[in-house]
Amino acid sequence: MIPERGKAPASVSAQAPDRFAIRFEDRLPPGWSAALSLALSEAKVDIERLSAVKATGNRWIVELLVKTSPGSSDVKRLDLVALAWSSTRGVPPGRVVLEDYHIDERENDGALLLDVRAADRTGFLATLLACLAGLSLFPEQLEVETVDGEVRDSFVLKGIGGSYPSESIRQALETTLQDLLSLPAQRARHER
Repeated sequence: MIPERGKAPASVSAQAPDRFAIRFEDRLPPGWSAALSLALSEAKVDIERLSAVKATGNRWIVELLVKTSPGSSDVKRLDLVALAWSSTRGVPPGRVVLEDYHIDERENDGALLLDVRAADRTGFLATLLACLAGLSLFPEQLEVETVDGEVRDSFVLKGIGGSYPSESIRQALETTLQDLLSLPAQRARHER
């Protein structure tokens, strides 16, 4: 069941002429994080940091730090909650290339913990989230950060409807992530 959209607007505050802190708390549908990151990518707005946690039901607490550049949409005029509700029209062209990843299982509830490192590119997060959704894995919590062009993202992942990912899904995730490693990273992992 898709939750009904709330009416709470996002708060946006300028941190610098080209950086904005954004916070909103609302009911969001499955796949919202891919939809929002794709929409911001299309608006030429870079996500430098994203912290989101599913509070109760489908209510999320979302905080972002974004950076604009010449040609970016005006962040203060974007309806960020509506963008999170928009359906993804596709995935940005290009392939996710990882430098490293780590998968673990959270003991108390069986959720998968995924950490990825990669060189940043436009649309990276949307592409990665679409890849995870293709494996029926959805974030329950996200900690996304880009520092000096390096992506450092962490996710708590569950299956459809908050179910625990099966062993076959975990294996499919491992295979998929292995295929996404850069060639030097594949060699280094093979030598371990």
